[in-house]
Amino acid sequence: MKLYSARRHEREISALSEEYGGRLKDLQAALAELKEENRRLSAEVSVLRAQKQSISEAMIAASEKREEMQEETEAYFASQKAMALQAAEKAQRLLDDIRASYPDEAAGSRFKAFERRLNALLFPREKEPSESEEQPLEISSEEESEVHTELAFSKEPSLPADGEWDLKEVLETLGLSDD
Repeated sequence: MKLYSARRHEREISALSEEYGGRLKDLQAALAELKEENRRLSAEVSVLRAQKQSISEAMIAASEKREEMQEETEAYFASQKAMALQAAEKAQRLLDDIRASYPDEAAGSRFKAFERRLNALLFPREKEPSESEEQPLEISSEEESEVHTELAFSKEPSLPADGEWDLKEVLETLGLSDD
């Protein structure tokens, strides 16, 4: 058996020291990589948090804008409905004036048909009393569009200085002229 010598002891210590030095370097390198990855992930988390905040702010702003637009739309439709009702009242007064001034049977029936379509469009749930107690006139979507177009885009006839309506201009305005 060999005895334990100082030289052998030094070699063993030196070998162990190198082995542990290498392992320590490996562990320090791994630690440095983990620290770098942790720093990178922390930066990513910060960016994602900032994006989340931006998205939250955008969603809140969009919700507020939607509510504002909805209120504006409701106000617009209310004003358009009021304008349509005013136009319908004007048309009704005009029809009454024309019917009283020109009791021609053919023109009167065309005016009554127009009046039924107009009333059916503007007051769909109200039943219109009819002279012959006939069923209310059903209107197609094409007729509804035609009445809407007549109301929305026709020009209002001008009332002359003498206060009398010009029948031809009124008929053209209502789209009832044969010319």
